[in-house]
Amino acid sequence: MKIGRMDLSGGLTYRGEGNANLVVSLTGSRTILRFPKSKFIDKSQHEKLDTIARYVNEVIRPELLEYVDPVSLTTLDWHQLEAIRTLVHPYRPQNRLAKDIFYPAALVLPDYSFMAEPGLGPVMSVEIKPKLGFLFPANMVHPTLCNYCLKQYYKRHIGLVSVTSPSQYCPLDLYSGDQARMKQALKALLVSPQNNLRIFKDGELLHTEETVYNPLCDQFLHSMLGNDDLLPEVLVQALTVSPSSTTPAAVSSSPCSPALSSQPISSVRQCNKSGHQLPQNCILSSVLGLQKRNILPDCEAQVVLNSLLADGCDLASLQSLVTRGGACMDKVQLTRSQLEKVKMLKDYLLSVTAKDLSVILTMVEDSPHTGSKAGQWLKLKGKLFRFKWSIVDLDPKNLHRISKYVDQKQMWLQAFEESKTVP
Repeated sequence: MKIGRMDLSGGLTYRGEGNANLVVSLTGSRTILRFPKSKFIDKSQHEKLDTIARYVNEVIRPELLEYVDPVSLTTLDWHQLEAIRTLVHPYRPQNRLAKDIFYPAALVLPDYSFMAEPGLGPVMSVEIKPKLGFLFPANMVHPTLCNYCLKQYYKRHIGLVSVTSPSQYCPLDLYSGDQARMKQALKALLVSPQNNLRIFKDGELLHTEETVYNPLCDQFLHSMLGNDDLLPEVLVQALTVSPSSTTPAAVSSSPCSPALSSQPISSVRQCNKSGHQLPQNCILSSVLGLQKRNILPDCEAQVVLNSLLADGCDLASLQSLVTRGGACMDKVQLTRSQLEKVKMLKDYLLSVTAKDLSVILTMVEDSPHTGSKAGQWLKLKGKLFRFKWSIVDLDPKNLHRISKYVDQKQMWLQAFEESKTVP
């Protein structure tokens, strides 16, 4: 992967971070730098960055061509890296400070908080981390709760979410194809976004992880959509549009469905596995197809991995194989049985990546008479909006973490069982 030197003279702004990466935006260039985080100051991240870029470009992008842009790498000098660390430090959440950025290189991506071609007003971008959209009983430890909903009990147990206002979002509702349930799922994310939803105005995050409801965000949504309750309806229409559609999708201007119930997290609920078929080739359908490619639960994936290691395969070589394009499989000296197991692990990791990815809607008011511009269209209250979907957070997972996935679900289940004893 070719690495180029990055010019930071135009300035930059902190955009956010998760457990593994920190993101900054280069002011004026509509470019994102995504730095890997670490606890260790002397850890090289070159191989990790090169693997991510190769995986996105060679494995993921051919599967999701309409939604994934190529990524590249860039290097910085040590003075630039230190300047970035100093600049972003005041904006970093306290619970993310256990890791920092120590390696002077980053992934380079487009900034999806902006349109490549300007419209008639400010740009709204909405980032959603939808999670796993179907029930996979062999990979579940609770009979009626999907893994996302089960994890909410664990997050409450360790203090990551409020006891009084846990998330009522369920991925099965968003992927159901039932518009009423999809709107309710999105409304649940607005009430308790955690790290699963973020709303930006021209690159500026408008809310906290606790809720999107505040004067700044309300005012922007009202000014752009005419009603701050219409965002779920807008998102549902955009999520179910085929990328080849040329007709503007009509958004109903009626208010969103009724408010969510105040169901406490301690009451046992059951995830609704019913649903309708999602429109073919819409972004949710494309993501769901990748998620369903896998046939291995975590425990069986660990068995497959162990069998390959017992055959003499080394972990680093296997990790390289499952993060490369299909052509490389023809060049390795493995038996037919071993190749089949590697293919199963590749599909397994692909599904884990598809479970943890983020989709970003970028939208701006525009006129079709201003020239031919890339994007699709929504119609709302006589206004036309141009929009584009993009998919990010496509890192390959490490094979050595499979055993951790098995252990995690047991911790979630234990937290759920303990929640039933709390008055």
